[in-house]
Amino acid sequence: MIEINHISGAHALAAARDLIRAHIEAHSQAHSETATAALLAALPAPYVPPAGGLWIAWDGRDAAGCIALQPLTPGVAEVKRMYVRPVSRGQGIARALAQRAIVEARALGYERLRLGTLTTMHAAQNLYASLGFRPIAAYRAVDFGDTLFYELEIGARVV
Repeated sequence: MIEINHISGAHALAAARDLIRAHIEAHSQAHSETATAALLAALPAPYVPPAGGLWIAWDGRDAAGCIALQPLTPGVAEVKRMYVRPVSRGQGIARALAQRAIVEARALGYERLRLGTLTTMHAAQNLYASLGFRPIAAYRAVDFGDTLFYELEIGARVV
């Protein structure tokens, strides 16, 4: 059974670092070893409460995937670091992680969620479309490579 939890404690933080390192190594030619090390050392920042978060999908004691949320602008958050280990794919973990990020963003009062995904990641594109994300123009510099950008309206901001 898959359980998704906000990271807490050294074990969860180490698991998040391993997942994010695997994500970067699998998909990025843009990150140098130095930049990757700096990004991993800074974790859980910039994905921290009260405006963001970092969650891990656990398959028993194994970290199967992760997703992060960070603020962009007032009312808009960005989904980052969505990754599921290859051995854990095809079990609905990515969908569960994305749905968790949507629920969390809505609870934090965000009106919209944005994200970027590589043009080669067809399964991710299909997942995001099935969740209601729509293509938009680029809203930030590209991290990894040829990237498509998406946005989801998630509701009115709570004041």
